[in-house]
Amino acid sequence: MTYVEQGELPNKTVDIGEIESGTIDVDVVVTNDSANPVQMTHSVRSCTCASVDIPSEPVQPAESVTLHCRWNVSETRGAADTNFAVFYNVEGKTLPLFFKVNVHGKIKSPFDFEPEVLEFVKNVEEVKAVKLLSREADGNIAIASVTSSSSAFEVEKITDKEIRVKFIPNEWIDDPALKPSIVVTMDIPSEMPIVIPIVFSKMSN
Repeated sequence: MTYVEQGELPNKTVDIGEIESGTIDVDVVVTNDSANPVQMTHSVRSCTCASVDIPSEPVQPAESVTLHCRWNVSETRGAADTNFAVFYNVEGKTLPLFFKVNVHGKIKSPFDFEPEVLEFVKNVEEVKAVKLLSREADGNIAIASVTSSSSAFEVEKITDKEIRVKFIPNEWIDDPALKPSIVVTMDIPSEMPIVIPIVFSKMSN
């Protein structure tokens, strides 16, 4: 990720892969490719589970600095994201600028779901299955219940290890701000509910 003089900083996603539950340290290297010093002023995080340290001194032209991000994922399972926006000033610019960094990881758990993300076509009614895969030797884990964030997706627990998801296009409100998902509760009280995101394929109109 680099700074450009016009302030058109690209957002960046850092994929840290599969990680253990706990506090994760993530370093993001930023280089000032502009002709002027860049002064980072503050950051805004997406949740209280994450924080980021920014340099107090200006970043000089051609200089690189490392932003240190700490992310507490102790109560998260499966695919997870956090992000932060860093605001900065550039000499000659009247308004503050910012860029975003999204950190993505997969937190290990005693089980997995397949698929991890459900994909549908917006105008096509379709039924898909989600299966629970246990990592434990005895496989003694089960789905307790499942809910959907939208009435456009009917969900049903078929067995202790399988969920049925039906997409009803007529019920869907086409709003880019909506992020549909299903939430699965396990039969182990200590396990947090699992969120399985729903996305629409590029074939959608």
